[in-house]
Order: sequence, then C-alpha cells, then structure tokens
Amino acid sequence: MSIFRIKKHENPYVILDKTCLEEDALSWRAKGIHAYLISKPDDWQVRLAQLIAAGKDGREAVRSAIKELSEAGYLHRVAMRQPDGTLQGQEWSVYESPFDRTTGNPSDGEDDATKARAKAKKDKEATENSTPKPLSLGTKPQPPNPPVPPTHEDRPDAPPPQPPAPAMESQPTPATAQPAYAVAHWNALADECGLPKLRNVAGSRHKHLKARVASDEQFWNVLELQLPLLEGWAKGEGQRKWTIDFDWIVASETNYCKLAEGKFSGKVQAKASESKGISATERF
Repeated sequence: MSIFRIKKHENPYVILDKTCLEEDALSWRAKGIHAYLISKPDDWQVRLAQLIAAGKDGREAVRSAIKELSEAGYLHRVAMRQPDGTLQGQEWSVYESPFDRTTGNPSDGEDDATKARAKAKKDKEATENSTPKPLSLGTKPQPPNPPVPPTHEDRPDAPPPQPPAPAMESQPTPATAQPAYAVAHWNALADECGLPKLRNVAGSRHKHLKARVASDEQFWNVLELQLPLLEGWAKGEGQRKWTIDFDWIVASETNYCKLAEGKFSGKVQAKASESKGISATERF
C-alpha cells in the first residue's frame, strides 16, 4: 500500500515551483506527474493504483516516473509499520524542490558537492579531536607478567584445578530475522510488487535469512526501496518468465548486493543490450 502525501507551501491557487519543470534530467512524464501531485491540497492522498488509473500511460510508465522523481529527490518514501513492527505500507511525500536526505528538509539551493565537502571536513575534525594523541616521550613500560600459580601436580597442597568456564551462549536471533516477522514483511511487499509470497521460513531458508540480516542490518529497508522499482522482466514478464523471489535474494550475498545496487531497475541491462545490438525485451 502506497500513499502520496503532499508537502508544499500553503497557497489557495495552483502555483507551481518551476524547479522540477526545468530539470533537464527528468522526462516529461515525470514532470507531468509531479505537477499533477503538487497541484493537489496539502492533505490530499492517493494510492498508487488510483494514480495509475488517472491517466492512460499504464502501470510501468507511472512507476518509472515515480522512480525518476524519487532519485531526483522530489519524492521521499517512509515505511509505515504496525505496533508490532510489521510492514503496513509506505507513504510518499511530494516536494516542490529536491528533498535533502542529509537534513530531512527540502533543498535550500546549496550545491550538493559543497554540502558533501563541508560534512566531510566536519567529520574529519571530529575524528581528529576524539583520537588520543600518542605520547611524545616514549611508551610507558608495561608491568611484568603475573607469576604463574602452582599446579596441583607441583604441590600436593595446591588448590585443585578449576573446571573450564561454560561456553558463551549463542546470540539470539534478531527480531527482523524471526520467521513470523519475515513472512509478514515479505508478503506485504509481495502484494505490492507482484512477487511470489511465502508460507514459512525454516531450515536453510531461515539460515540464509539470518546471514543476510547479520551482514546488513538495513536488509529490509533495502528490499522496501528496491522491490517496488523492479522492471517487468524481473517479475516474470520477460520471455524466460523468470521472477525474483525471496529465496533468490537471501541464498546468495552476490544476488542481494546486485539488488541493493539497483542492478534490476533495467538501466544496467538496457546498456548491456544496446552494446550487443539487441533490446532488453529480446534479451529477457
């Protein structure tokens, strides 16, 4: 479930900030959808399905435009969760000017590269101030090793050897890797993105899930960001009828990394296909 919530200045008239309209990197389709959304009242809400039905471009065209606006910073998505932490849906905020993810506010016009350099300089100074300086007069001598206590064999009156300390218990499974959480979370995404659902998470599937969550605590956030942007060929609409599913993602770190890097948005595949003289549709 996706909800678009409008974030713009209060004005009784349809007055548009022309920042988005002058973005050469955006398609006319993306500019038109942005103008349509930003012209609505601040408390106006619409679901993605309703937005698709409002025009004749079709689902994939609208999703492609939404992806353009998101990458350019005009849309910002926040996951909505139930009290128990399971995914309930997502809410998109629409901005008149690009959203600054570092401050959580619309851009103030300052160049992104300038902001990045200022932030890097500030982080470097904080690190240098927090790092203890080495002693200039040599290192402090270490105390001698403590004497080894006599063993029971060396001296009959020595205390008997102590039993070995019990092994530390294994770390509990994180909440985001629990089977019930994974099934509910994945099935909510599968409903939205048209992917195969799960019945259970057990055995090797659970083992692979715990490995992915342990290697990247942002695992579910990555899925929430990338899965709604999948191209049709990754959801069974190509000639091979191949579909990304839960097992394909968690079973291989390489597959997960490709998904996290946006390799299934169509851009990489289209570039590779053009270099060989074939279309993405023919390839997949």
